[in-house]
Amino acid sequence: MKIVKITSMLVLLMSLMSCEKESGEIAPDTTKELAKIVDITNYVIIGKSYLGIEQIPYLISLHADGKARFELPGGHIPYSYTYNDEVLTLDQNGGNLIRIRIRQDSISSFISTTKEFASYQLIKIPSTNLLAGNSFGGVWKMIVAGASAPQLSTVKFTDTQYAEATLYNPIPNKSYSVLHNIAAKTLDPVTQHAALWVLMDGKLEGYRYNLASEKHYSGTFIKQ
Repeated sequence: MKIVKITSMLVLLMSLMSCEKESGEIAPDTTKELAKIVDITNYVIIGKSYLGIEQIPYLISLHADGKARFELPGGHIPYSYTYNDEVLTLDQNGGNLIRIRIRQDSISSFISTTKEFASYQLIKIPSTNLLAGNSFGGVWKMIVAGASAPQLSTVKFTDTQYAEATLYNPIPNKSYSVLHNIAAKTLDPVTQHAALWVLMDGKLEGYRYNLASEKHYSGTFIKQ
């Protein structure tokens, strides 16, 4: 049943995040050549994309086999990619392209033909887990019209476990998956909340999907 719901969620997300296609190629960069990134797999792309009118965090990871993953709570969207002449091209099933020009260690141009992105950053993968030993507090809000009241929440991570609570200091007792030392995926077996957490700009951005109710939530959490 969970597999069916996760698959349904991925299909829904693809439709909700779709936007009008943009035309045109990335123009050649004629500025003075700077130091180029040698191994793009040492980096991830993070930022926020749109789900309806709300913004949710995302993480794109790049792997040595030419595959990329657009991470989501409870799953991911697969891409293939190429990286030539400082242009990173992500392809999904022969279409739905994302083209990114990278200058030195930052993104100078970002074009998507399938999703609407609110922000994007190229981040070198940290050497240690930046979530471990930290607590973050914030508010979840439901991503639908007529949503329920915002829900206060605190989440705490160790290097291998986490916990989330509303009215008390959480004591980490559930495992989570760390993503490239800058993000995490969690799944609470009791509440059926699957979440993607991404550190960006000094804040922990969260996107949560409930496997039982199929409701979506977003939230921004501040380090405590």
